[in-house]
Amino acid sequence: MSTDDGALIFSEIGFLPSPDAGTNQLATTVKAGAFVHPQRAPAWDSQAGGANAGGRINFGFYAVGEQDLFQRAEKKITAFVRGGCAPADRNVVDWYIDAGFNFAGFVPSRPDDVAGIAFARSNFSGNCSRYEQSVNGNAAFDSELIIEASYRAQIFPWWTLQPDFQYILTPDGASDCRDVFVIGLRTTVNF
Repeated sequence: MSTDDGALIFSEIGFLPSPDAGTNQLATTVKAGAFVHPQRAPAWDSQAGGANAGGRINFGFYAVGEQDLFQRAEKKITAFVRGGCAPADRNVVDWYIDAGFNFAGFVPSRPDDVAGIAFARSNFSGNCSRYEQSVNGNAAFDSELIIEASYRAQIFPWWTLQPDFQYILTPDGASDCRDVFVIGLRTTVNF
């Protein structure tokens, strides 16, 4: 990155009311934001024609929502949804959405563990797909869908382990890619 790349500016606004203690009120989080990159980005169509100069300011929008659906003692179910969009003529992904559920405290004697299930969809820009086909000879691409299940185990108050299982349909959105199954393990240590 150089100083010629310009600044990347993010802004966000949120609504995060705190439930009153001792009530059955469930927590809600709603956020919306945007980014702006003032450095002009050339459109995919103009790049296909060999022009890499000029272009337009790049920007995008996103929103996040999270809602507790159920809470009794240590048990809690939370739903979430996140999404965003950016102009298709100058971005690889023009829109994205994910959603899912987290289940906390449902395993006896493990109140801090969280199981989750989610899906995510990235929609790749048709403009970018046409560019990749015409300039680089790549296959067409459209969208990628991920189905995910995970379990975060609280091993010690300062350490968690989280195995993660993902099934990815059309990786990279490429029509010539086979679906894949991915297994991962994340660990977090807090000091």
